[in-house]
Amino acid sequence: MTRSRLAAAVLAVGLVAASCATSSDSSSGTSASPSDPEAVGDAELTPLIVRGGPDVVAVKGSDGRYHLLWEVPHSLTVTSERLPEPITVTGGAVTVDSDAVVPVLGPPLEAGNGYLAADGCCGSTRHIRAPLPVDNDIWFSQRFAIDWEQINADGQFLEGDPTDPESYLIYADDVLAAASGTVVHTLDGLEDQVPGELPGTAIPLAEADGNTVVIDIGDGLYVLYAHLQKGSVSVEVGDRVEAGQSIGRVGNTGNSSAPHLHFHVTDGPSPLASNGRPYVIDSFDVTAVGSSTEDLDRVENTTEPLPTVPPDGDEARRDELPLDLSIVTFG
Repeated sequence: MTRSRLAAAVLAVGLVAASCATSSDSSSGTSASPSDPEAVGDAELTPLIVRGGPDVVAVKGSDGRYHLLWEVPHSLTVTSERLPEPITVTGGAVTVDSDAVVPVLGPPLEAGNGYLAADGCCGSTRHIRAPLPVDNDIWFSQRFAIDWEQINADGQFLEGDPTDPESYLIYADDVLAAASGTVVHTLDGLEDQVPGELPGTAIPLAEADGNTVVIDIGDGLYVLYAHLQKGSVSVEVGDRVEAGQSIGRVGNTGNSSAPHLHFHVTDGPSPLASNGRPYVIDSFDVTAVGSSTEDLDRVENTTEPLPTVPPDGDEARRDELPLDLSIVTFG
């Protein structure tokens, strides 16, 4: 969702913080005291509550290395004029789930060249560090999300009017089910946004991902396909779909500033109130790598080419996660 990023996504520092009141009773004006007076000497004020998220799962990236993501900081020091001295709060241990099975998926887009994995793991923080305060909790649903865009042989994202979604190479490309499963959510009927900037008016939370499809692929995992073209969603809730089946077309709906497919895997059916889980794609070639996120932002809505560098290692990749700014060929 970066080209679809939620601007008000709370603190983008990957921690969960809650204010902690001092121990006083405003109704009586008297201080509350613990039942065991001896415990007072051992008690420590905790003005910041730090907690961990789900267990960490390693995933092999398209650089041949294994990557782990988590949100809990090792320690934070809190200072305030209302505290007698600075207090350091240390986060809990991070657990790595070495038995977790990372799903192997097929490509989410039709066969083609020049697909760009924008804002992916692990160089860009827009998805990785996008905490969403939903339903009285903090979620990291976009932890392993990718915004799939496309460039031509000259490195351009579009040919023609930058404000027309149809000018962009990826617009109306077929979106494919990356794994077999059952459709649990769809949304269609939303109009494309004008590319070039995020929508100028607030979008309801339920429409932030634009026209969408969510598919239950089993083992407690769900795949989101977002920002689809109006009228293109070709499946309904309850449908059984097979891997490689067309389910819609790329659009620019919802909280989006350029046509793209937002794609991620979560541990729950809600695109927002769930946590992102790692995955790999069974087969793709990395033909180049975008130079930087700054360059991407600069040229994305223009006819200027994206600067690229050669890939690190072999082009052919198998059962790996396309990393940030990888330019890949599917099929």
